[in-house]
Amino acid sequence: MSTYIALMRGINVGGHNKVKMAELKAIVEDKGFRRVETHIQSGNVIFDGDGDAAKIAEALKLAAKDKFGFTPNIIVRTAQEIRDALNECPFVPSPDISATFVHMAFLEAAPSATAMDALVKAHTGPEPMKLVGSTLYINYVNGAGRSRLTAAMIEKHLGYAATARNWNTVSKLVQLSEGRP
Repeated sequence: MSTYIALMRGINVGGHNKVKMAELKAIVEDKGFRRVETHIQSGNVIFDGDGDAAKIAEALKLAAKDKFGFTPNIIVRTAQEIRDALNECPFVPSPDISATFVHMAFLEAAPSATAMDALVKAHTGPEPMKLVGSTLYINYVNGAGRSRLTAAMIEKHLGYAATARNWNTVSKLVQLSEGRP
Protein backbone atom coordinates (compact mmCIF):
# COMPACT_ATOMS: atom_id res chain seq x y z
CA MET A 1 0.00 0.00 0.00
CA SER A 2 1.25 3.49 -0.87
CA THR A 3 0.29 7.03 0.00
CA TYR A 4 -0.67 9.17 -2.98
CA ILE A 5 -1.34 12.85 -3.48
CA ALA A 6 -3.78 13.94 -6.17
CA LEU A 7 -3.58 17.51 -7.44
CA MET A 8 -6.58 18.89 -9.34
CA ARG A 9 -6.21 21.87 -11.64
CA GLY A 10 -8.71 24.63 -12.26
CA ILE A 11 -11.30 24.09 -9.57
CA ASN A 12 -12.87 26.71 -7.30
CA VAL A 13 -11.21 29.55 -9.23
CA GLY A 14 -13.23 32.67 -9.93
CA GLY A 15 -16.52 30.95 -9.18
CA HIS A 16 -15.98 28.33 -11.88
CA ASN A 17 -15.79 24.55 -11.58
CA LYS A 18 -16.94 24.56 -7.98
CA VAL A 19 -16.06 21.45 -6.03
CA LYS A 20 -16.79 20.91 -2.36
CA MET A 21 -13.93 19.12 -0.66
CA ALA A 22 -16.35 16.75 1.11
CA GLU A 23 -17.66 15.67 -2.30
CA LEU A 24 -14.13 15.30 -3.66
CA LYS A 25 -13.18 13.20 -0.65
CA ALA A 26 -16.26 11.01 -1.24
CA ILE A 27 -15.40 10.25 -4.88
CA VAL A 28 -11.86 9.22 -3.88
CA GLU A 29 -13.29 6.98 -1.13
CA ASP A 30 -15.81 5.55 -3.62
CA LYS A 31 -12.87 4.42 -5.76
CA GLY A 32 -11.72 2.26 -2.84
CA PHE A 33 -8.96 4.43 -1.44
CA ARG A 34 -8.48 4.78 2.29
CA ARG A 35 -7.56 7.47 4.81
CA VAL A 36 -8.65 10.17 2.37
CA GLU A 37 -7.86 13.72 3.44
CA THR A 38 -8.16 17.02 1.55
CA HIS A 39 -6.08 20.14 2.01
CA ILE A 40 -7.42 23.63 1.22
CA GLN A 41 -10.04 24.30 -1.44
CA SER A 42 -7.82 23.89 -4.50
CA GLY A 43 -8.16 20.14 -4.96
CA ASN A 44 -5.34 18.52 -3.01
CA VAL A 45 -6.13 15.00 -1.82
CA ILE A 46 -3.95 12.64 0.20
CA PHE A 47 -4.97 8.98 0.30
CA ASP A 48 -3.71 5.45 0.71
CA GLY A 49 -4.13 2.63 -1.77
CA ASP A 50 -2.61 0.54 -4.49
CA GLY A 51 -2.19 1.05 -8.20
CA ASP A 52 -0.44 2.96 -10.93
CA ALA A 53 -0.53 6.75 -10.43
CA ALA A 54 -1.52 7.48 -14.06
CA LYS A 55 -4.38 4.96 -13.90
CA ILE A 56 -5.53 6.39 -10.58
CA ALA A 57 -5.54 9.88 -12.14
CA GLU A 58 -7.67 8.67 -15.06
CA ALA A 59 -10.15 6.95 -12.73
CA LEU A 60 -10.45 10.10 -10.62
CA LYS A 61 -10.95 12.25 -13.75
CA LEU A 62 -13.85 10.04 -14.88
CA ALA A 63 -15.38 10.07 -11.40
CA ALA A 64 -15.05 13.87 -11.23
CA LYS A 65 -16.70 14.21 -14.64
CA ASP A 66 -19.62 12.03 -13.52
CA LYS A 67 -20.02 13.92 -10.23
CA PHE A 68 -19.24 17.51 -11.18
CA GLY A 69 -20.00 17.67 -14.92
CA PHE A 70 -16.50 18.68 -16.04
CA THR A 71 -13.18 16.89 -16.36
CA PRO A 72 -10.40 18.54 -14.37
CA ASN A 73 -6.75 17.83 -15.00
CA ILE A 74 -5.57 15.60 -12.18
CA ILE A 75 -1.97 14.73 -11.53
CA VAL A 76 -1.26 11.90 -9.07
CA ARG A 77 2.10 11.30 -7.45
CA THR A 78 3.21 9.16 -4.56
CA ALA A 79 3.85 11.06 -1.36
CA GLN A 80 7.53 10.16 -1.75
CA GLU A 81 7.62 11.69 -5.24
CA ILE A 82 6.12 14.92 -3.88
CA ARG A 83 8.64 14.90 -1.01
CA ASP A 84 11.48 14.35 -3.51
CA ALA A 85 10.20 17.21 -5.67
CA LEU A 86 10.25 19.53 -2.67
CA ASN A 87 13.77 18.42 -1.72
CA GLU A 88 15.04 18.90 -5.29
CA CYS A 89 13.65 22.43 -5.64
CA PRO A 90 16.41 24.77 -6.85
CA PHE A 91 14.60 27.85 -5.50
CA VAL A 92 14.68 27.38 -1.74
CA PRO A 93 12.85 30.14 0.13
CA SER A 94 15.17 32.63 1.77
CA PRO A 95 15.14 36.32 2.59
CA ASP A 96 15.56 36.91 -1.17
CA ILE A 97 13.09 34.25 -2.38
CA SER A 98 9.47 34.25 -1.21
CA ALA A 99 7.96 30.83 -0.47
CA THR A 100 4.66 31.99 -1.99
CA PHE A 101 6.42 32.81 -5.29
CA VAL A 102 8.22 29.46 -5.60
CA HIS A 103 6.00 27.07 -7.56
CA MET A 104 6.28 23.47 -8.64
CA ALA A 105 4.33 22.61 -11.77
CA PHE A 106 3.67 18.88 -11.75
CA LEU A 107 3.37 17.52 -15.31
CA GLU A 108 1.66 14.36 -16.56
CA ALA A 109 5.02 13.15 -17.88
CA ALA A 110 8.56 14.34 -18.43
CA PRO A 111 8.78 16.51 -21.54
CA SER A 112 11.63 16.37 -24.03
CA ALA A 113 14.60 18.72 -23.96
CA THR A 114 13.32 20.15 -27.25
CA ALA A 115 9.97 21.00 -25.65
CA MET A 116 11.71 22.67 -22.71
CA ASP A 117 13.88 24.68 -25.10
CA ALA A 118 10.70 25.86 -26.85
CA LEU A 119 9.23 27.02 -23.53
CA VAL A 120 12.43 28.86 -22.61
CA LYS A 121 12.48 30.61 -26.02
CA ALA A 122 8.80 31.58 -25.77
CA HIS A 123 9.16 32.90 -22.23
CA THR A 124 9.95 36.62 -22.06
CA GLY A 125 9.52 37.24 -18.34
CA PRO A 126 11.92 37.50 -15.44
CA GLU A 127 11.02 34.14 -13.89
CA PRO A 128 13.85 31.63 -13.58
CA MET A 129 12.73 28.04 -14.13
CA LYS A 130 14.23 24.58 -14.12
CA LEU A 131 12.84 21.26 -15.29
CA VAL A 132 13.68 18.13 -13.31
CA GLY A 133 11.95 15.06 -14.70
CA SER A 134 8.22 15.79 -14.72
CA THR A 135 8.40 18.79 -12.37
CA LEU A 136 8.93 22.35 -13.58
CA TYR A 137 10.24 24.63 -10.85
CA ILE A 138 9.48 28.32 -11.21
CA ASN A 139 10.38 31.34 -9.12
CA TYR A 140 7.62 33.86 -9.89
CA VAL A 141 9.75 36.79 -8.72
CA ASN A 142 6.88 39.28 -9.17
CA GLY A 143 4.06 36.89 -8.30
CA ALA A 144 2.32 34.25 -10.40
CA GLY A 145 -0.73 36.43 -10.99
CA ARG A 146 1.34 39.01 -12.86
CA SER A 147 3.32 36.55 -14.95
CA ARG A 148 2.87 35.59 -18.57
CA LEU A 149 4.27 32.17 -17.69
CA THR A 150 0.84 30.59 -17.26
CA ALA A 151 -0.27 26.98 -17.06
CA ALA A 152 -1.63 27.30 -20.60
CA MET A 153 1.75 28.46 -21.90
CA ILE A 154 3.56 25.71 -20.02
CA GLU A 155 1.19 23.04 -21.35
CA LYS A 156 1.34 24.39 -24.91
CA HIS A 157 5.11 24.21 -25.11
CA LEU A 158 5.80 21.16 -22.95
CA GLY A 159 2.93 19.11 -24.38
CA TYR A 160 1.54 17.78 -21.11
CA ALA A 161 -1.13 18.80 -18.63
CA ALA A 162 0.26 20.57 -15.58
CA THR A 163 -0.90 21.81 -12.23
CA ALA A 164 1.20 24.00 -9.96
CA ARG A 165 1.40 24.48 -6.22
CA ASN A 166 3.52 26.92 -4.27
CA TRP A 167 6.24 25.96 -1.80
CA ASN A 168 3.97 26.36 1.22
CA THR A 169 1.26 24.09 -0.17
CA VAL A 170 3.72 21.40 -1.25
CA SER A 171 5.42 21.57 2.15
CA LYS A 172 2.07 21.13 3.90
CA LEU A 173 1.14 18.18 1.66
CA VAL A 174 4.45 16.52 2.52
CA GLN A 175 3.84 17.15 6.23
CA LEU A 176 0.29 15.72 6.06
CA SER A 177 1.54 12.61 4.24
CA GLU A 178 4.27 11.80 6.77
CA GLY A 179 3.74 8.92 9.15
CA ARG A 180 1.33 7.11 6.86
CA PRO A 181 2.14 3.54 5.80
